[in-house]
Amino acid sequence: MVAIAHGFTANKDDPAVVALADALHRTGYDVVTYDSRGHGQSGGLCTLGGLEELDVAAVVGWARTRAGRIVLVGASMGAVGVLAYAAKDPGVTGVVTVSSPGEWRVPLRFRSLITAGLARTVPGRRWARRKMGVRIARWSSPGSARAHLPAVRSPVVVIHGGRDRIIPARSSLAHRFVEGPRRELVLVPAMGHAFDPSALSWICRAVDRLLAPDAGVPAGGGAPGDAPGRRPRRGSWCAPWDSNPEPAD
Repeated sequence: MVAIAHGFTANKDDPAVVALADALHRTGYDVVTYDSRGHGQSGGLCTLGGLEELDVAAVVGWARTRAGRIVLVGASMGAVGVLAYAAKDPGVTGVVTVSSPGEWRVPLRFRSLITAGLARTVPGRRWARRKMGVRIARWSSPGSARAHLPAVRSPVVVIHGGRDRIIPARSSLAHRFVEGPRRELVLVPAMGHAFDPSALSWICRAVDRLLAPDAGVPAGGGAPGDAPGRRPRRGSWCAPWDSNPEPAD
């Protein structure tokens, strides 16, 4: 089974979330989506990864009554939540992060600054509640994805886009990410933020790999000439499953 954790200001009914769930279901997987705290029909307040691991825990608990193997797919804020949860549950089959921030630093990008303003200021939180229906807790510097990653024992695939206008590559978990056994990096030049349409086939392939009979992410997958276990050279893009820059539809 695949559990999908959406990003900040999205919800389970967001068209991008639905498109990914449909793509995974067509591939043959059972899929569960949900509203994170403070979003959609869920109560509570959004903490941008601070307490979202509790939402993931509830979903995993439900999923384990129906499936023995579970892959967590999280985008942006959702990526932080699934990593935080997986750091405490080695029984997760695998994790796919999409557009994950590395640390909680605000890139000097217009959309990044707008997002930070919604989360970190009183007027921003009020506006988000009134106009977007998102209830946000007072900013409390939640743990970062990079801080959670070392404790995750399950295989992890990190996917990031070259056209991400909210979390540019240098501010992402993909930056200085070291590949190795059970760790793999996929950088997609045409991909924007979160569940961008150009990311869907890559996410499906990552899930295929993690749920394969010989599950586990091998070392390597960088640019030609890179040694296994090293991060890709600056400016190179990983296409670990084949030599094409984009997977076929």
